[in-house]
Amino acid sequence: MRYAMLLCAALAATALGPEAAEPADASLAAWNDLQTEYQAAMNEYFRPWREARAKGEEYQLDGANHPNKTYGAKFKEFAAAHEGTEGAAKALVFVLRVGTKAEQDEALHALLQDYIGMKAMKDAAGSLRYRDDGAAALRTIAAKSPHAEVRGFAWLTLGQALKETDPEGAFAARETVAKEYADHPWYRGTLGEKAEGDIFEVKNLSVGQTAPDIEGEDVNGVPFKLSDYRGKVVLLDFWGDW
Repeated sequence: MRYAMLLCAALAATALGPEAAEPADASLAAWNDLQTEYQAAMNEYFRPWREARAKGEEYQLDGANHPNKTYGAKFKEFAAAHEGTEGAAKALVFVLRVGTKAEQDEALHALLQDYIGMKAMKDAAGSLRYRDDGAAALRTIAAKSPHAEVRGFAWLTLGQALKETDPEGAFAARETVAKEYADHPWYRGTLGEKAEGDIFEVKNLSVGQTAPDIEGEDVNGVPFKLSDYRGKVVLLDFWGDW
């Protein structure tokens, strides 16, 4: 029996090998440490500006000393050191946000090539809206991610990315979200609620559409409806005070 147990242990060690994959929680813990360090650097960078503002003074920040100038490379090094882990994927997403153009392109290539199955691709999708190649990358994520929430997030962001250049494609992407990913969480509410709001905007609030009727009171407290002024030129001024 003792021999059998030793043999099993030896086989397990051989299977794992000397360079066994790093536990996901270890990479995420290390990633959280690096994030904390980055946030501290950001706070220190903006500290003189905040102090000057509190005194009613002006302060000119030196863009050359912005933490993004150095942390893009640090995030890239972290991803290389923790290759293949969720922590590495998160680091590459940060490079996609704060790195130089060349670093961003390299990070996107790595994410699509080697990390498409990671949950961090949800955050990557959110960073692709304004890239020239963002729509193609979002379609790749929507097609290949094994996580429904990530796919839904990619479809929704694709709808936002195509809003000006391909209205029909944008509408179709939002309808996909509403039909297939409605129950997954969004920043506030669900993906379905966000998609339905975007669809309503396209159908009812786009240039050339009839404005929805509005009811309220004028400055004298007299009730009125927007439809009362149909056929006339009307200026609507929406404002709030928070």
